Amino acid sequence: MKVLIADDEEIIRFSLESILQELDSEVILRFAANGRALIEEFRSFKPDLVFVDIRMPLLSGLDAIEEVSGENQDAEWVVLSGHSEFSYAKRALSLRVREYLLKPPDPLEIGRLLSEVKTKLQQNRKERRELFEQRMQGILNNTLSPEFYDDSGRTEEMAGMLICYDPARDDKEMLDGQRQLSRKIREILATRVQGVWALLGVSDGSSLLVGTGKSAVSGQHEVRQEIKRISTDLSVQLIECEASVGPTKFFEGMRNLQAVIPLRYLFSKHESIEAEKLYRVSRAPDGEMLLRLCSRLETLLLQMDELEPDEFFHRFAELHSLWESQFALLAPYQTAFLDNLRRILNDESLCILGGETLKSIQRIYHGSLRRNGATELVSKAEGIVRRRFGESIGVAQVAEELGVSPNYLSARFKQGKGISFTAFITEIRLKEATRLLSDPGRSVKSVSAQLGYLSSRHFTRIFKERYKISPSEYQSRYGIR
Repeated sequence: MKVLIADDEEIIRFSLESILQELDSEVILRFAANGRALIEEFRSFKPDLVFVDIRMPLLSGLDAIEEVSGENQDAEWVVLSGHSEFSYAKRALSLRVREYLLKPPDPLEIGRLLSEVKTKLQQNRKERRELFEQRMQGILNNTLSPEFYDDSGRTEEMAGMLICYDPARDDKEMLDGQRQLSRKIREILATRVQGVWALLGVSDGSSLLVGTGKSAVSGQHEVRQEIKRISTDLSVQLIECEASVGPTKFFEGMRNLQAVIPLRYLFSKHESIEAEKLYRVSRAPDGEMLLRLCSRLETLLLQMDELEPDEFFHRFAELHSLWESQFALLAPYQTAFLDNLRRILNDESLCILGGETLKSIQRIYHGSLRRNGATELVSKAEGIVRRRFGESIGVAQVAEELGVSPNYLSARFKQGKGISFTAFITEIRLKEATRLLSDPGRSVKSVSAQLGYLSSRHFTRIFKERYKISPSEYQSRYGIR
């Protein structure tokens, strides 16, 4: 609870601070010593409860209440005064002040008041969440126009994320896990997260978590971390929707996002995915093919229990053939996509396919897995070269670091890159050499040593073979003066 204490007497501020912290160690306090400071703190701090002295410098407490009370109707006001004049009490009541207490503050009265305000705040927040959830679910289900919500003056920032479950599993254990996760999420939203949030059901079986207000947008990271923490036993992906102002724009963005949702299968489970990442993939030259591929995978997952074994195998083989046709081009996504195929093969529902069909599918999968392993090996080797080309390094050293034989690495590297391992190292070194030689202050010998060559004569010979001029001639002709 956030509490603002406005009083020009330091002893009263100190006394109230001590009482409140004794009653609730988690209370957050701010202070003001005059009426103008009260208004500034009220607007920036947005307190739940305000203790106000009547007679303060610059502006009286009651005048300050009158100026800002309409800005946050949930705030509770309590007047603390050393004066019991009826006129003060009457005006305080007209301003809908909750209590009119005489100084010095009584700890028992403050304790009762704190308890009542907490209860009311919890009830108000619960009612706001329920109303917000009803309206957002109505908009999502097309039974309520988002323009109705916007026209009511509610144009706060909105943030959200889709909670996508594994469609391959619809068993009782999985459904129970989803219901338990939903209950835990609601508990977190009610007690530990700022802003107004709602958990909505989407027709495709996923859940949409949507929040409104700046605190909801800024608290999105906290919500994401909490969901990841409590969903470790479930196959869950979180897709962060783009923040926008008002539900009209937010749900327009949701509709656009749903069109590219199948692309989530290119990313690992338990990974948080920003919507923009899916849009970038969809806009890439191969984006349409990727979307078609992932949509097929999703359809296969959803229909797993309905297809006959032969039909399932036929569709799986088609899916695999499409992916294999673009294997080299789409290497960055291989690991995550194959992991999704592995989940299909490990699902209990595949038992209905029969032993021979299942073995055929697994042979296809493990063939892809071996090729994917080779792709990863080449990628790792390339990374080592780019980091350490300045050392005296060759295929033997890199192979040892990766735990494979030099012959195996050489063969896989040539197959994956279309260039030998030695030629690749040379190409990287020579490209760096042209950059270094543009500095006329560098000697050929120092450049040679920096690039990992033990002999400057050997470096000169290789450079001349590649560029048809010697390093010193290149430096003389192209060096920056």
